[in-house]
Amino acid sequence: MAQLGRAFGIYLSCCGQRIGSDLGPGVTALRAQCSGRICHRVNDSETATMTLGDLDPAALVSARAIAAETPGVAIVASQDGQWYRARSFHVSERAAEHAARMYADLAPSWDEITEGAHTTEMNTCDLDELLNA
Repeated sequence: MAQLGRAFGIYLSCCGQRIGSDLGPGVTALRAQCSGRICHRVNDSETATMTLGDLDPAALVSARAIAAETPGVAIVASQDGQWYRARSFHVSERAAEHAARMYADLAPSWDEITEGAHTTEMNTCDLDELLNA
């Protein structure tokens, strides 16, 4: 389902520790649909290859070279095949918990989220038309 959704332009965020071909052909096909990738520090070249695929070999070396003392550092692969070293801001668990408590009153209720939600009936003909477009 994820592959079909991605084929229709639905954006996916897929996260995992080891997403390799040993999980089956569906994983490899799904990974091929994910052009933007983020690889944090890894311990071996196989894990870097699972994430970054057939990018420049230097990207794989760089992913393995990220030090444990540098949380948030990652190799980011873009849609154009280029890769970059990036660093996200590190937020401690304590700071995240504090922010969650501080702003909890701003979270909408489930009823507010689903209010006005509607479903669209789609018949088999509509689906066939989309798939053949």
